[in-house]
Amino acid sequence: MKFKLYVLEGGQCPDSNLVEHYMKANGLPYEKIEVPKDDRSSVEKVSDQKSVPVLLAEEKAYVGKNIIRKYIIDKAVDEVMKGIK
Repeated sequence: MKFKLYVLEGGQCPDSNLVEHYMKANGLPYEKIEVPKDDRSSVEKVSDQKSVPVLLAEEKAYVGKNIIRKYIIDKAVDEVMKGIK
């Protein structure tokens, strides 16, 4: 599965940078979409709000570093559990 990650352009958002770190550290492939600070219509179109970071996964938008981090952890646990069964 490939993810889409909406971040503030130019690495200006610490939360976006942290989520990118989570994605890379967990080996998750993603398409990075940089959102201009003064035009967040692209992120609003997919998440109904203007804040970043936003992760699109499984046709759902996950908004904010904590929610995204929880999603990544939950997916990792699911994969481990599949290997145990």
